[in-house]
Formats: sequence, C-alpha cells, structure tokens
Amino acid sequence: MDLLTVNEGKALSRLVILALLTAGGVGLFVFESLLPQPLPGGKIGLSQVATIFALYLFGLPSAFAVILMRIFITSLLMGTMLNPIFIFALAGGIVSTLTMGLVRRYVGAITILGNSVLGALTHNATQLVVAYVVYIHQSEIFWLLPYLILISLAAGLGIGLVTRLLLARYFVMISPHYSLEAEGNG
Repeated sequence: MDLLTVNEGKALSRLVILALLTAGGVGLFVFESLLPQPLPGGKIGLSQVATIFALYLFGLPSAFAVILMRIFITSLLMGTMLNPIFIFALAGGIVSTLTMGLVRRYVGAITILGNSVLGALTHNATQLVVAYVVYIHQSEIFWLLPYLILISLAAGLGIGLVTRLLLARYFVMISPHYSLEAEGNG
C-alpha cells in the first residue's frame, strides 16, 4: 500500500467518524427533545457529547464541523431553521465550542470534565446575552444566571463524564495501550 492510499484511508476514516458523531449528536438531540425540560427551551445538552468527542479526538475544526452540521440538521428536522431557537443554538454552540477548543489548546491542565463544564457555562451565558441583545432587552433576564450556572455545572459534569468514558472506550478499541491519563486529558 503506498503513502497516498494510506493518507486517503485515514482521511476517509476521519470523515466517517465525524459523520457518525454528527448523526449521534442529531439522535441525542432528538431524544432529548422528547424529555421534559426544566425551563422552556432548556436542555441538558446530550448532543454536546458528540462535539466534545470530536474536539478531543480530532481538534477544533472537526468539533466545529460536528456542531454546525448537527445544528443545521436538527433545525431542519425540528422545523426551527432561522427562528430564535436556531439563533440561540448557533450562538451558544459556536461560542462554547470555540471556548473549549481554545482552552484545550492553550490550557493543558484542564480535564475533559472541566472543559465540558466551561462549555456548558459559556453556552448558557451566550444564550442569555443573545436573548438580551436580540430579543428581550430587559436586564432582568440575567436573574436566570445563578440557576443556569447550577444547571451548567451538573450538565457539564455529566456530559464530560460520558464523553470521557466514551473516549476511553474508543481508545481501548483502537489501542489497548492508550490511556487518557497518559495524555494528560483525564
């Protein structure tokens, strides 16, 4: 097998994994939309597992591909394209993914759990700012912040834990000698 074929195989494998992560994120989003919500429009963020998995497996550009494709596909499926739900999801998704990607790259000591909590916090904070600037224009909306911080902590820890376990399982499948702790990502 020549080098070109090996590189093409790696690129195809990466594309397939990103497609599976996107599909998994869509599935988790649809599943979660069937669950009762603590706040109108409030969700745990199960689909973020796919984004964080992509971030830790391939890096920020791949995580952006997964989050953007997931948002566009779910918006089409749920009939929310270009409405406020779409705007909130897009803003929160972009800012939280960018934040987690930059922290992952430049702050080496943060764990997947910590980065997931940070992503949840920035996602909710971004959505509050968008609601204030674009729709509501009333500072009272920020009274939701303490409640959203608590939700973000719990959801971020849960999503981070699930992602960490899935990544560990993935690495065990591809290499029995790989460990997240050995890479400093635990």
